[in-house]
Amino acid sequence: MKSKYASRIGWYVALGLIAIAVLWIRAPILGAAFFSAVACYVPASLLWMLLAPLLQRGCPHGRKLFGIEERTLQISVFLGGVCVTVLFAFLEQATIASFGIVATLGGIDGLILSSETRPATAA
Repeated sequence: MKSKYASRIGWYVALGLIAIAVLWIRAPILGAAFFSAVACYVPASLLWMLLAPLLQRGCPHGRKLFGIEERTLQISVFLGGVCVTVLFAFLEQATIASFGIVATLGGIDGLILSSETRPATAA
C-alpha cells in the first residue's frame, strides 16, 4: 500500500539526485541559482507540508483559484518557472534564475500537495 507521503519522499530523493547532477556538470550560474533556490525551497516546503492541512481545515478548499483550475494553475507555475530559469540562466543572471527555480519547485510541490490532500477532501 502506498503511503500518503511516498510521492513527497520520492520528490526529495529526486531533488538530491538533481543536486548531484548540477554539481557534476559544473555550470557556475546554474549551480548558484539552483542551490540558493533549494536553500529557500526545502524549509518552506517542509513547513508548508505541516501547516497546509491545519490552515485548510479552517476554510473551505475549492478546486479553482482566480477562476482557474488548481491543477492547471500549478502546471502553469511549473512551466513558467522553467521558462524563467532557462532564459535567465542563458543571460547569466543567477539571482533571477533562482526565482524561476523556486517557481518550478513550488509548482511541483503544489502538484504533490494536491495529490496528498485530494483523497482527504473527497471523503
